Amino acid sequence: MKQQTKLIGIIVILIALLAGAFVLYQNLSKKYKADTASKETSSGDATEKQEAVTAPDFNAENADGKSINFFSLTGKKPIVLNFWASWCPPCKQEMPGFEAMYKKYSDKVNFAMVNMTDGARETKKKASSFIRKQGYTFPVYYDTEQEAAYNYQAESLPTTYFINRDGEIVSGARGAMEESALEAQIKKLLEEQSEQAHFNAPTPHSLRGLTTLRARCNLPRANNFLTHLCTTRGAFLFHREGRRTFL
Repeated sequence: MKQQTKLIGIIVILIALLAGAFVLYQNLSKKYKADTASKETSSGDATEKQEAVTAPDFNAENADGKSINFFSLTGKKPIVLNFWASWCPPCKQEMPGFEAMYKKYSDKVNFAMVNMTDGARETKKKASSFIRKQGYTFPVYYDTEQEAAYNYQAESLPTTYFINRDGEIVSGARGAMEESALEAQIKKLLEEQSEQAHFNAPTPHSLRGLTTLRARCNLPRANNFLTHLCTTRGAFLFHREGRRTFL
């Protein structure tokens, strides 16, 4: 009888211990889920507040030999910034499309066709002769000091950047762009501008805090967008949020 009573007591104790362990497990699980959700929310907030990428400034010569500051083009219209050379076959391939888009959207978008004028393989004379013979009318700027190429890491040609009215890089492309792809990116610029005009009151254009892409890329924690700008090659679109779309 005593043994039976002792056995029952042991069983009761085991049941109590199991019940306690189950309750403790449930409470810990709820706390873990709550902490995880809190961390995910904080991470999402941090991503949304991520600093926009300001387009680097540079000086280049226009067709008349006058020095032009790139920032003088910002704050008014979105900008299509293209790096090219007359010896570059893919550059020549895409230029008719840029000319067509310039004629279609020049009243809404600024075009800056920056020639890689290194003074050896490409000279201002060669580049201007090519433009004249082809009959292109878009604005051409000559990067005689290689300042623009350095700031924008234009190590392969052609390279194109799409910059909004606030002077922030929205997207870009390495390699020749089809006219349809070029127009799609221009339309996105204009849509963004339309949304800003609808929801935001006009504010003075601020260019403080400028950091070149090269400097940002050297940081140990450069964001996905800048990492793509610094390390990727080939014909693709790169976006601020880090996605890549192959052309």
